[in-house]
Amino acid sequence: MKSVHTALALLICSAVAGCAAYPGAPVDWQHGAKRGTVAEIYDANTPPDRIPACLAGSSPADLTQHHYVRLSYHHVRAMHTEVAELPPGVSVQMGEMVELWPADCAKGALSRITRVMPAVP
Repeated sequence: MKSVHTALALLICSAVAGCAAYPGAPVDWQHGAKRGTVAEIYDANTPPDRIPACLAGSSPADLTQHHYVRLSYHHVRAMHTEVAELPPGVSVQMGEMVELWPADCAKGALSRITRVMPAVP
C-alpha cells in the first residue's frame, strides 16, 4: 500500500512540476487562454498558397503593416493551429511561446495574443 501512495505522490509532483515549468508566467486557463507556440510568421513575402483562408483577402501592404503568425497549441490530446495578429510593438521569433485566446480562422476570426511568455531558463 505504501508503494501505491509513493507512486501517486510522484505522479502528482511530476504533474505540478510540469505546470511550474514557466514560473511567474501563469496563463489565464480559467477564461480560455492557451499557451501557443509560434509556428509560422506571415508577411508580404509569404507565398500566396501559404496564406491561410482568414488572411486570403489581405494585400501585401496589409501583410507589411500588420504582423500575423500561425500558432500551434495543445488542447486535451489534440494539436490545434490558429492564426493571430501580433499586438502593436510586439515581435516574436519562431518557437516562442505566447498567451493565446483561440478563435477559428476557418470562420474568419483571428485569435488574440495578449503577451509573449518569458523564456524558460
